[in-house]
Amino acid sequence: MKLLLMSGKKNAYRWRAKDSKTKFKLFGLLTEQRSYENGTKILFKTIKNKCGTQFIERAKRGRKIVFVSDKLGHYKKGFNKYFRYVAELRFGISIKQKKYGYKHNNNVIERDNREVKQRYYPMIGFKELNSANNVLDLLDTYDNYIEDKENKTPAQRAGIELNLGKRYQFLNLIKVSKIK
Repeated sequence: MKLLLMSGKKNAYRWRAKDSKTKFKLFGLLTEQRSYENGTKILFKTIKNKCGTQFIERAKRGRKIVFVSDKLGHYKKGFNKYFRYVAELRFGISIKQKKYGYKHNNNVIERDNREVKQRYYPMIGFKELNSANNVLDLLDTYDNYIEDKENKTPAQRAGIELNLGKRYQFLNLIKVSKIK
């Protein structure tokens, strides 16, 4: 399993984590600054809280999770703090480098970056960063559970089965996730 990491650019930064195989989006956060404290630390801490035990189990079986990112130094610092012993960090390479035998690239997350920019830039009119974050999180949820690519959503490919029916899937997802 590979987790792809990304932080966007220009005016705001969208910190992301996405499974390369299932395309399931694990984390997204929009920040005004590209800093360790405001972005990377929150990213890695959230992933550890959500998936830490799974990472430990895989490491025990000799099948560590691989994080693939660009060469932003914040990623190395956060990775070493939260996942040094249970995962591996590799820096992504461009698709052109595949011909030299490299196995890991971060094209999936870079493509995702393009999609986020298309969604975010029209939202620049939001007065609060929190509002834009909420809308982007809603869109990630839609992509994970509703958007049907190749007859399976990212959630289904990740083994998360929710019977949302054929019609009114988003409404049914809201009903399923309603806090009691």
